[in-house]
Amino acid sequence: MKRTLFVMLTLFLLAGCGGKQLVWVDVAEVSETAVPQPIAPEEEVVIAATAVPTTSADDGMMAEMDGGMMGGGVVDTAVSQIQESLDEALAQDDDDVSDEAARAIQLLAEEPEVAGWLASYPDWTGDAWLEGEDGLHYHVDLYSAAADEWLGWGYVNVADGVVEDFFVPRELTAEEFQTGREMVEAFVFSDEEVLARLGNVDDWSYDTWYNRWDANWQVWFWYGLEELAVTVNIWEDEPYLDSITNPAEFEAEEAAENSKNQAIELAWQAEGIDQAVAGVDNWQTYVAQQGDTVWAVTFATEDRELFYALVDIGSWTVLESSN
Repeated sequence: MKRTLFVMLTLFLLAGCGGKQLVWVDVAEVSETAVPQPIAPEEEVVIAATAVPTTSADDGMMAEMDGGMMGGGVVDTAVSQIQESLDEALAQDDDDVSDEAARAIQLLAEEPEVAGWLASYPDWTGDAWLEGEDGLHYHVDLYSAAADEWLGWGYVNVADGVVEDFFVPRELTAEEFQTGREMVEAFVFSDEEVLARLGNVDDWSYDTWYNRWDANWQVWFWYGLEELAVTVNIWEDEPYLDSITNPAEFEAEEAAENSKNQAIELAWQAEGIDQAVAGVDNWQTYVAQQGDTVWAVTFATEDRELFYALVDIGSWTVLESSN
């Protein structure tokens, strides 16, 4: 699997007397050892500048900028940064770099909505790999090391030069949020399952927000110490109920699951466990709580027990074991 990294350095330029805003995107390929793209036959490097038109207010992706903010010094600095990235790419060589993977990242980054989102993360990087066996489709993930965030993904057909699907966790505009909230709340307060869980609706307070990472809506109800979280997805402008959860119950279930996983992890530190399961297929792990922080962990096949460990995840101690 070939992987490649791109770094986008985004410039905002003010053009013309009317103050028309353009976003110029220079994409330079960067990896541990990278080759700039494209390279002309005479080895002359061509810096490809792709103009991305400013999105509308409804998209809410580009921040408005006053012309006075983009002084000559700022522009010169940005141009210098682009040249430095290009020089760095030229100084490196890697036969393992895939031109197709690089092309996939570039195509995704040039999508207007994606470009607008990445503009807030100047250090963004892309990682691409083949998806399927046709050698044409690439999955691309976008990251920001500085923000320590995953920024989105794309599914790209490099043969046709088409981004067939993508997602970036953008915020909604005020208008989009208002429209979506009204739709979701109208749906929630007419859903029979939600109403049955609430009982007397007037007793509950609630709040609604949009989860940009999961691209869904959540309506949070509370009444005294009781809470209820309703998750709603929207598909083709139609809302549908995803889940109704009790946050307190969910947290308890999550804590219990974490404790089980810790017990299994600790059991693997018991002496003799490796030899007990070596060469054995289709074994399973069974976990049972014996006390507040004490768990019994059994490794077994359908017909015999392979290994047993009693562990205390509170003191992180294997209390006993046998095989």
